[in-house]
Amino acid sequence: MNRHLASDRPRVALVIAIGLTTSAAIMATTAFAGAPVFTITSPSVSVQTTSVDTMALTFSATSSSSPAILHQAWSIQDGETGATVAEAVFNGGSFSTTVTLDAEPRGKPYTLYVGGVNADTYAVESMTIECTRTLLKVLVLQGYPNERESSNLPSITGVGIYTFTYETVDINPSNFDGDMRDADILWMAGASSGVFNDYFMTAGEQTVLDFVAGGGVCWVSMTDDTPLDGDGDQVGGWMPIDDHPITVINEGDVDATPTAAGIASGLFSTPNTVDLDDLFLDDFWVNLDASWTILATRDDSGEAAVEYLPWGDGVYLHVCMNSWSAAAISAALPLMENGLTFLTDWINAL
Repeated sequence: MNRHLASDRPRVALVIAIGLTTSAAIMATTAFAGAPVFTITSPSVSVQTTSVDTMALTFSATSSSSPAILHQAWSIQDGETGATVAEAVFNGGSFSTTVTLDAEPRGKPYTLYVGGVNADTYAVESMTIECTRTLLKVLVLQGYPNERESSNLPSITGVGIYTFTYETVDINPSNFDGDMRDADILWMAGASSGVFNDYFMTAGEQTVLDFVAGGGVCWVSMTDDTPLDGDGDQVGGWMPIDDHPITVINEGDVDATPTAAGIASGLFSTPNTVDLDDLFLDDFWVNLDASWTILATRDDSGEAAVEYLPWGDGVYLHVCMNSWSAAAISAALPLMENGLTFLTDWINAL
């Protein structure tokens, strides 16, 4: 990630010596041999992890100088906005403080500064860190009783640095209420949005659109072609179909082959090697516009079988697979784990 502000050491040196405008004004613009020495001793690693939305960070440093340090201070700045989160002056050859910082799944950036002045010049030491919440919530929507994703997905307890907690909501026939339940990932199990002419997403359409636009990520398994509006048009406003129309076609299993983009994405190789011919593919999407990235195509028609669409800061990842049988879900689980890896990589890259 590259969201950190470039450091401007002369400016920081002026700011970090809190209230010491007189000393700052006389600081030299080039370092001298007698510059103070500051060493950040804690934290020792740049990536800080926690399972919750905040974390207590211990920030410690030492200082030494000849001639003696006149004034010294520490500061923590938000790595995105540059706003000061906490700051203070300190005395003696060291300090240690504990500060509560926000943590985000993508990694919330901060810059730690410690610095000061002596009679000759100034020095500033900095360290960039990220506070990452590694426990992610997956909201699984279930609308078709024959699908097996919702019952098997929780067997995937984590990928990479992330671990998962799951909540499954049956929206047939009650409809999705639009409550995202603090989810980081939305998982639309096979035919969950509607099936056999019934549609279960009317109340939650805008909520899902906003969730993805705001940086949420959404896996979509096969969708049924039968939910229609009064004019006989397919419905699915929980996706941006007004901007990027799609058509769902009722066709059964065929073989499929990854595209160059699909190979590069890692979806079929990380952490599991997946042979698409082992999957049970169903009800494909066609008439996709150029905003979609095609990751795999059908061997018979060349139409898309796996694709993704960025929407705002988030993404929809569609795999037209079903999980109606024990064989189908067994073949699908390795790809489902890969899909969670793809989605957490998307979150981490925001």
